[in-house]
Amino acid sequence: MRGFHQQLWVTAALSDEDVPTALTLSFSMREAMSNRKIGVIISPAVSPSFMALVDQCFDIVFPLHENWNKASLPTDQFAKLFTFTLKSFKKCVFLEPTMLIIKNADEIFEEYEDFTRVFFPNGDNSFVFMVKPSVSAFRDIMNALISEKENGASFQHLVKKLTSENDCKNNFFSEKYNHSLSSRNNEDIFIAHLPLDWGMEMDWNKLSVFEQIVFKKYKNIYQNNVLPMLAGCKENVS
Repeated sequence: MRGFHQQLWVTAALSDEDVPTALTLSFSMREAMSNRKIGVIISPAVSPSFMALVDQCFDIVFPLHENWNKASLPTDQFAKLFTFTLKSFKKCVFLEPTMLIIKNADEIFEEYEDFTRVFFPNGDNSFVFMVKPSVSAFRDIMNALISEKENGASFQHLVKKLTSENDCKNNFFSEKYNHSLSSRNNEDIFIAHLPLDWGMEMDWNKLSVFEQIVFKKYKNIYQNNVLPMLAGCKENVS
């Protein structure tokens, strides 16, 4: 656990619509009893009432400095890259807000100890992004993105290429830390990515046993923790 106070879980809330899923992720992290701090990168697009909810659930809130986005990246991509600027920490693991912690995954910080930066691409999407924050690396990558983006390369390809050129390691995380529910391998899973089409009502018979476990956890957290907060937020607004 050495240096755990310098290690951070971080996600992003870039609109009011992102806040409920980010809150659900935060509560699932608390339930798993992580001993790392939980941070959130938040966009100015989030309204004050939803910002107040975020303040209640996260240890640290980082305002997203959109004027630093010199490469004009989509906001969700820029939020991942913005993780490089969190220089108060030696190691950060960025999780999409649509992730759910199934059980304590703090070991990820030690299992991938000998790295400079690790970028995990999952198909066309990145859900887990580990970095060693460095403002100079952020600037180098941003400048390179500005020049190489003109060639039509994707963000995923560019970041992977640029971190490799900067003597970084591009290793795949074990699937247990970045599990897609479409996978057939459901053993020993720590972190799962929730399908975007999941709602509060699902056809139970169409779910695998593992999906049922994940959905039940997700639904319990949302109904017992997140929904009351959202209801209180609406009452205060009205």
